[in-house]
Amino acid sequence: MVRTLFFLSAACVFVLFGEATATGQPRQAGGGGPFEIPIDQSQSSITVQLCVLGQCDSDSSPVVGFMGIELDDAVQPTAITLYDFDFSLTDTIDLFIEITVFGIPVGTISATAINLNMTYANPGVPFGPTPIVDGAFSFADVPTNTAGIVSYNATGVVCVALESEGQPCAATINLADQGTQMGSIEGTIVVEDGIATVVFSPSIEVVLVEGVAVMTIDGTVVGSAPVPIVGDGDYEGDGDVDMADCSAMSVCFGTSPLEAGCEAFDMDGNGMIDLADWALFVSAITGPQ
Repeated sequence: MVRTLFFLSAACVFVLFGEATATGQPRQAGGGGPFEIPIDQSQSSITVQLCVLGQCDSDSSPVVGFMGIELDDAVQPTAITLYDFDFSLTDTIDLFIEITVFGIPVGTISATAINLNMTYANPGVPFGPTPIVDGAFSFADVPTNTAGIVSYNATGVVCVALESEGQPCAATINLADQGTQMGSIEGTIVVEDGIATVVFSPSIEVVLVEGVAVMTIDGTVVGSAPVPIVGDGDYEGDGDVDMADCSAMSVCFGTSPLEAGCEAFDMDGNGMIDLADWALFVSAITGPQ
């Protein structure tokens, strides 16, 4: 370790004062890769709407889960990339629709949905980036999977309509059998003091029985989490990367997990200070400005 520290210090002297010329540019503190944001259940809910023969009913539930995103900048992001999401409803959804003609009931359907869930169909695969404009963003055609069990019982004209499509008047539908469908996510983001607060408004339409029954799942989910930051090498925070920063880098080198104050040298944002960070650090050396 002593030899390593000596080598790093000597290399700094060479870059700053030797034949090599310090012409680097300070790196900006960009986003440090994908990160997960847990959902704040107290501020989040999902609404399920069932529409049958032009009549609709809805019910809502709190939601738990997470959002996985990446920002292009840790302080003032201008683009956001989606990596994952998982929204699980915690309550049972109860729905009832009565079809009337001139005020006379001619059919009903009651439905109960349990263990409803929306997930990104390609977890870990980046979707986007999409621009952030005035704190708002939008993802269209997001591959989305739904899951959960919907049990229903229909009477009258609703039963007739279901049977005309080859479906029974009472049955259970597993939403996972509907396959991947395209949803959308509108959202906003605010980054303050290193904390990102994200609001997702997901929406997806699931056709249960073609021409008869459609389920729409949408709502608002809110969460906050620290934004990972890629170090810029400026340990002193004085706008340049010079000998003082180099000395500090020599002390921080090899630390994992990061010691307090060494975050400026985690140039690749992987939570450790190693040779990859050293190479990036050397390229950022400017000398005193």
